[in-house]
Amino acid sequence: MKRFAIAALLAAFGMTTPLLVRAQEPPANTYQPGFWQPVARYDATRSARIRLVNRTDSALQYNLTSELGGTRRLFAGESVILSNVEPDSYVIVYSEDKTEQAGFPVRYRIAVSDNLVTVDIVRSATALGEQTVHLHPNGGIFVY
Repeated sequence: MKRFAIAALLAAFGMTTPLLVRAQEPPANTYQPGFWQPVARYDATRSARIRLVNRTDSALQYNLTSELGGTRRLFAGESVILSNVEPDSYVIVYSEDKTEQAGFPVRYRIAVSDNLVTVDIVRSATALGEQTVHLHPNGGIFVY
């Protein structure tokens, strides 16, 4: 009886051709460029620092929304380090150049090393600029 059961199983499995399963590329690209993608990442479980570097030829004003103390100035060529920055903080930067009607637009170049977020602030080559760097609680750094 055992031989018959084994023979039946071998016959059943032998009659089917094994299918080869290969890994396939996903049907869609999951990355979609836009403001909703983080430009960099930091470790939100550790204390973060932000280094603002003014690479423009004019003074800037900045504010960290998680701190009290108001707006501060950052002169051309200067840098400042903001310590113990909490997750879900926003840094707002804008020009204080009064010779241009609404100031000038800026762009950010962001790099992270050992939870130090370096924000190089440069003049925007276009009329569109950026104003806010957001350290999101999930560790993403967003620019608006």
